[in-house]
Order: sequence, then structure tokens, then C-alpha cells
Amino acid sequence: MDLADRKKRLRDNPHRARRKCEVRLDRVGINAGATDRQSIRSLPGFRCVRSHFLRTGAYQRVLELNNAETGTTILFYDRAMVPWVAKAKFMLIANDKTGLQPAELLAIFELVPDSRLFLVELAFDFDRKLGVTLAFVLAHALFGKSRFRARKPGILWFGTRRSAKLVRAYWKPQIAAFRVELELHSSWLRTHAIRDLFDFSLLPSLIVPRHILFCRVNWDKVSSRLLRVHPNHSLAVRNLFWQRFELHATLSFIRDELAFPNARRFLIPLATNRIVANALNVWAQKWPKHAFYVNPGRKSRPTFGNRMGVR
Repeated sequence: MDLADRKKRLRDNPHRARRKCEVRLDRVGINAGATDRQSIRSLPGFRCVRSHFLRTGAYQRVLELNNAETGTTILFYDRAMVPWVAKAKFMLIANDKTGLQPAELLAIFELVPDSRLFLVELAFDFDRKLGVTLAFVLAHALFGKSRFRARKPGILWFGTRRSAKLVRAYWKPQIAAFRVELELHSSWLRTHAIRDLFDFSLLPSLIVPRHILFCRVNWDKVSSRLLRVHPNHSLAVRNLFWQRFELHATLSFIRDELAFPNARRFLIPLATNRIVANALNVWAQKWPKHAFYVNPGRKSRPTFGNRMGVR
């Protein structure tokens, strides 16, 4: 095999993207019906760290468990104080280096049959050599309809906690990578029918490029359009070029000031999107796609949940 063929195989291999971008399941929220606290305490691999009453909030008690091997933390809230929340809820928080594993979520869904996801947070960790920084995200990243909200030292926010999704971008020194966190809320999950871990295989086609897109402005196309329709072409180009370091500001100027509909037609996707898509597909492959039986010969007794046993 010559050098050209070797480079082509590396370029076409999706596992090559894992060295540049890693996708991890960083945090998960699960709404559940009332369940036995003692059964939560007996989760395999977890030990109880604390159990106490809460002075404020929608729940009266919290139980915290930790897995010493994986570093995963589980917060179990029960005794709801208000009627508009679930009777109980789980918050699973992963180790920064490993992310949540399928066995950990399977244990929760098996323990609590009537449960549903209300929060899924995916972490996209970019290698330093890829060149993804705060300035790069501000100048080239779009996250669906989520608007740029704030920039503080070392972190960017897109969207809000009350919107369908919230995006954070910052440098993560614990793993020496630049992290983009995509926090998907309950409204987004319901809209796209993401109910439990068996639906994670749908996420790659839903997220890329609709909710994560890296692109640049085609200035030649914008300039050509302005030359045809704008009376003061040079002034418009100058004012627009001042916004070149902020993609959201550039698109707002094209839509609002220049009155060009569909401003995204002036965008050119970057090669970073392929790296992100490959990394997301690699992550999704490790999650089960279908419910299953522990004992296939006894189909009258599914393992857990109303999803189990459906092929």
C-alpha cells in the first residue's frame, strides 16, 4: 500500500475523527414515578454518599450516590412538594474523561419502568490541534435557532435555560480539550421523540448539521448581491465587514439592515462538520437501538418499562 492509499484510508475512517473530536454523554435527567429509596441505594457499583432533606426546591429529599470506578454521580430527588413535577427524578453526572456508559442508564431504566428523559447533555471535546477556540466558535458556529447570549471570560453561551436547548463553549483543562456542550431540554426531546437510551441512535441525524454547524460567510457572493441591489455598495460592504468576527452579528446585519431574506444561503460549510458527524456516529453506535429480553423464551415478562420487548 502506497502513501496516498494510506492517507485516503485514514481520511475515510470514521475512527480517525475520534482523535480530533470525542463525543461524551455528560449529563442526563430522568423523570420517574415514585420508587423505593432502598432499591436506589442497592444499585450495583454505587455507594451512598449523602442523604438529607432540602430546604428549598420542588423536592423534599435528595440521595447522592457515587461510582468509584467510573466517577459517575447519581442524584435522586423524591417527595415532590409541587404537583407540576414528576414524583421523583434522577440526575446522572458523568466523569469528564469517560462520560456516562450504557450500563449505568440501563440500571436506572430497569429499576424505574415508568421513566422518561427530560435532559440530555452531549459534550463535544475538540483536540487542541483542530483549532476550535472561543474565537472560532464565535466566528463560525451556528446552533440551530439558538442565539448568541453572552460572552464572559473563557465561556460562550447560546440559547437560555428556558429554551429548547442551551449551548456552552469553553476550554476544559481537565481533559486538555475545547468543549462544546449541547444541553437538550424536555421540549426538544419530546418534539423529536427521544424518550430513553434506545433513541440515542437517532441523535446524529437530528443534531448534525441542523443544531451544530460550522461555516463561513461567502463574501464574494454577498458582495455580488450588494453590487446588484444596493445603491451604496461600498458602504454596505464596509459596515458588514466590521461584523466578520461574529457570525450571528453578520447574519443579523444581512437580514435586518440589508433586508436579504434567507441569510444562510451566503454560508459555506466547513470540513469540521464531517469530523463532528463522524464522532457523533461513533458515539451513537455503542448505545442499544432496541429493547430486549433477559430471557427471550419468556416474552410475556419484559425486562423493564413499556418499551421493553418491542423489536
